[in-house]
Amino acid sequence: MRIRKCHAVAVSCPSTRARALVLRRSFTKLGFLALLVYSTLAYAHAILVRAVPLANSTVAANSVTIRLQFNVRVDPKRSRVALVMPDKSQKLLSMSQSEPDLLESQITGLTNGEYSIRWQVLAFDGHITQGEIPFKVAI
Repeated sequence: MRIRKCHAVAVSCPSTRARALVLRRSFTKLGFLALLVYSTLAYAHAILVRAVPLANSTVAANSVTIRLQFNVRVDPKRSRVALVMPDKSQKLLSMSQSEPDLLESQITGLTNGEYSIRWQVLAFDGHITQGEIPFKVAI
């Protein structure tokens, strides 16, 4: 059996350089994998990407279609959407879901005043997000 030794001071053994390269590549791959997992988890939170009516808009009708579209699918059974009336009372809305990332409802009988849509949704990753969309009705 032959044992190979490197005696040069300025040059390291080829096997040591190869091991260092393998370790460096392994740590780099591990870092990219950790970054990918973290970014996937961060992306999974439900973020509102489109809303009808728009925030701070004025609606000129007593009937309004509510559409809330998110960046990920949401669980409609564990999500809540309420209409906050001008007197600050709330009315829970029944929402339908035509697409996994979209909640819709129809509101009728609105009068002039300032309203808001208060939403709270559960994303498929198990995290709850919430928000509020103020709007005005001027008939």
